[in-house]
Amino acid sequence: TIVSTYMPQSDRPSEEKGKAYELLQKLTDNKKNKGPLYVTGDFNARLIYPTTETDREIIGKHTMHNNDDALTRKEFGESMRENRDLLIEYCHTNEMKVMNTMFRKPIHKLATYRKRKEIEGVDYEDIQIETHEQLDYTLATRRWKNNFKNMETDTKANINTDHYPIIATLRGRLTKTTPKG
Repeated sequence: TIVSTYMPQSDRPSEEKGKAYELLQKLTDNKKNKGPLYVTGDFNARLIYPTTETDREIIGKHTMHNNDDALTRKEFGESMRENRDLLIEYCHTNEMKVMNTMFRKPIHKLATYRKRKEIEGVDYEDIQIETHEQLDYTLATRRWKNNFKNMETDTKANINTDHYPIIATLRGRLTKTTPKG
């Protein structure tokens, strides 16, 4: 099962964020233990870098940042931290991993969001931490995480959006099931 989601931006009310995660949790509970479950989309969460042991179980070490310094900066406010915490809590509750942080990639293959979509006459700008972020993720339950063989973004996709598509390469084995009875 592949679930595509969009979570509220950091400046939205906490109640709205909570309701969005409640709906996602209900859907997750409904699909649990019924085969592979992948949740992908715009989580509007800046994971930055793992800071605790729980974080390290969920977030891989291959993020756009080399350390957690960005988490202590003034511009990383309480509402951004709330989005980060909600995503980590959801992953922890459902034993999921953030798959696009598990593969070592150059920064232009990690960025999923361009902060400034339209600049006078500029369609493309170099990928940098100051101009791009990682907000879109693909999550997989621990049982099915090994199906992912590669994951990266396509920052040169010919689409008119401020988000870049995530491309995942999966390997799965399908087996025939025989009905009982």
